[in-house]
Amino acid sequence: MQVREENTYVPPPVKVDQEVLTSPPPEALEDGALNILDRYNNYRGYIAADGTCYNNKQEVIGYISVRESGEGQAGDAEERYFLLLHFSYRQVSSFLFSSNSPIHSP
Repeated sequence: MQVREENTYVPPPVKVDQEVLTSPPPEALEDGALNILDRYNNYRGYIAADGTCYNNKQEVIGYISVRESGEGQAGDAEERYFLLLHFSYRQVSSFLFSSNSPIHSP
């Protein structure tokens, strides 16, 4: 354990800017992945086939899990529970009708 003496200057942490992607990375184009675009069709992130949600800086921002029954859960990056999802089979099949379907967000 490191002990600091009083009056010792400690510089503030430096935030490293990550590259903002303007197009999907290769893993966002895999089968089962869904790309998220804004209303101007700019790339904003993707949901991987396993339900992991990434933003356009490749940071994990949450998780989505949907069972075949149409029920599922969503949570944040720390895996804290957010909500319970309910889809009918028709909604799920039309939503996931093809891989790499863009999802538009406001």
